[in-house]
Amino acid sequence: EKLKYSDIPAGLQGLGITFISAGLMALGFMSFSGIKL
Repeated sequence: EKLKYSDIPAGLQGLGITFISAGLMALGFMSFSGIKL
């Protein structure tokens, strides 16, 4: 919902920003479980 109201560049709207935010959340959860990059 918050992504709908934020000011996102035209090239990243839709699927692009979804993949970026999913990747950042995945990195966060990996750090909780102790996986080292």
